Amino acid sequence: MAKWQLTSPSRCTSVGGLLIVLSIFTAMAGVIPILGLLFASFAPTLFIFGAILFTYGISRSVGLNIIAAGILTIAAAFAVGLNTRITTYYSDIRANGLAHTLILSPLEGLVGQPIHIRTQTPEISARKYQYSHAMPRCRGDSCLATSGFKTPYPWLEHDYWHEKVEETVLASGFSKAAQGEQAPTLLVTQSIADMLSMVHFELRDSDGKLMAQYDGQYRHGFPFETEDGVDSAKVSKPLVLEYLLHGNILNKLAARQVTAAQAYPLRSFLKTTTRLSHAQGRSLGLMSPLDPDGGALPSTKVDLEVLSQKDYEPVWVINDEPLSRTSKWSELAWDKERWGRCKSLLKPESPNAPLMQTWHLFVNDPTGRKKVRYTGNIICDPDAIWFLDYVIEKGRTTLTKYSIDGDLVYRLSFEKPTEPYGYSGGILMTSFKATNGFLQFEWWNTKQSGYDRQVKRVMKIQLKEPVSSQKEVVDGGRSNKASQPPLP
Repeated sequence: MAKWQLTSPSRCTSVGGLLIVLSIFTAMAGVIPILGLLFASFAPTLFIFGAILFTYGISRSVGLNIIAAGILTIAAAFAVGLNTRITTYYSDIRANGLAHTLILSPLEGLVGQPIHIRTQTPEISARKYQYSHAMPRCRGDSCLATSGFKTPYPWLEHDYWHEKVEETVLASGFSKAAQGEQAPTLLVTQSIADMLSMVHFELRDSDGKLMAQYDGQYRHGFPFETEDGVDSAKVSKPLVLEYLLHGNILNKLAARQVTAAQAYPLRSFLKTTTRLSHAQGRSLGLMSPLDPDGGALPSTKVDLEVLSQKDYEPVWVINDEPLSRTSKWSELAWDKERWGRCKSLLKPESPNAPLMQTWHLFVNDPTGRKKVRYTGNIICDPDAIWFLDYVIEKGRTTLTKYSIDGDLVYRLSFEKPTEPYGYSGGILMTSFKATNGFLQFEWWNTKQSGYDRQVKRVMKIQLKEPVSSQKEVVDGGRSNKASQPPLP
């Protein structure tokens, strides 16, 4: 009996055809919970291997030698693997990148810097992954199984990035300039044609001189493919075929050869081309290649004075019931009165943003341009606001004090007391008070255990407030007034 050989033309043709058919059924296996998704992920690979074997078998069957058949098979692999995207990949690779940034002179200043925003497009957006294709569509809330296929959805942040122009500029630390005010200008445009969009930014100084610009090309789809935002229930063209054609390894390798324009380009452009200093510095995510130290104001180092100390052995356990609506620890540590006062003295610049992901403005600031960020807990008294930061200075706790109208008073730090193993320390908010030039508070070392809080040590501490006000931000050897420029 002749030995069965995969390399025989007829065998290659048969196995190749079988793999092609099998890939279609495998792609549709996503309806099977969990295991079906694994099968579906291999479908494009099965498809292209099937096409390779099928092509080789046919070419050998018509009499081509091994070398000629091999060359034809490689060509067919690229033709099947890249298919309708061949010309697009070629042009994108030749373009040597789809985004270009030019920086002639970085814009430097303070957070609150006024800027004119010129745009006819309140929001810019594009595919997050420009070479995306039809993919299995999750069924239900979690992707344990699929229900057909989908293209990238323009309104989903997972598939498309979205940037609201004004909101992004303000989040970067700028303030809107008044009409007629002498200030830099940012131009933002996005033009869409067919399946491409061009994003263009220009940053000019107050005299109109170009400082930096950005040009990025973004895809919203490819020729001969289903438009974004539809699924298998809305189109006659089978999305499963697009998945098999564009989800293979050759498509992925080709996409890696293109330096695609990045997502969220406006945020990146402002971070790369501007340097706005702020007293709270690095903790705000203000770091950039132009600003390696984050522009943080150096703190005044002060020594803490321990007035008393109590160690608990065994630990003091503050019990809480699992179903209780109130926490005994919260009642002890949360300063309700000051929290309410903070809400009346500060307002979020972006009301719908999470608390620690937006700037806050001082209600009593007439300019409306003095900004701060929550870096942890804050303490609001009738005449002053303190911002705590346990992270920005390694091994130290930083306190930044502002007047209620937004003027920086001082920024001090002290070395954290040595912690008992496993018990982190912090200021008990309800114990904090400023009196006669001193700050007095209790420092508690605790840890959470289930619903209970375990207290290991309580220290009563006082610090002497700095005598001279620090109202300058030291930034790369320059001194700038910390108060923001007033309205004209």
